[in-house]
Amino acid sequence: MKVLKGIGLFIAALVVVILLVGLVMPTEYSVSRSILLTKSRAEVFPLVSSLQSQEKWSPWVDYDPNMKVVFTGTSGTVGEQSAWEGNSDVGKGTQVIKEIKANEMVHNQLTFEEPFTSVSDAYILLTDEADGTRVTWKMEGAQPYPTNVMALFVDLNDLIGKDFDKGLNKLKKLSEAAPTPMASR
Repeated sequence: MKVLKGIGLFIAALVVVILLVGLVMPTEYSVSRSILLTKSRAEVFPLVSSLQSQEKWSPWVDYDPNMKVVFTGTSGTVGEQSAWEGNSDVGKGTQVIKEIKANEMVHNQLTFEEPFTSVSDAYILLTDEADGTRVTWKMEGAQPYPTNVMALFVDLNDLIGKDFDKGLNKLKKLSEAAPTPMASR
């Protein structure tokens, strides 16, 4: 009986320590990845400026080829929305374009319903570099206490980052397979 009581006290103390650690852990997260494409921003922008275009290089499409996606609104404009529902790898949620700056940035808001609930902001940023266009894909969101304690066990930077890397590599292949328009003479 003393052993069970000791185990119970140990587990209770462990839970208290983890919850106390959560009080000092960050309640915000940010994940960012980038890739250099050999195309101009004007050539890359059509591939990132609409949710339907983003679907062509989304890493999550590979996780569930049977995922149901419904697009509403005008493609490539603020307010365009996609709603998805798929297997446990992709879950269920919506994505809406909140802001667009031509050839520079697209800001999407993601609302996840399954397998967990959360709201995140995702940004696709395009910047000039000597050899082409740097595309940066960034996601930010909140992990309120006590859910921020999960960061002790799940590294969102690695978890989401690997998907961002996969998607950006798909975007690179897609963009660089497209012919470059001839320069005007």
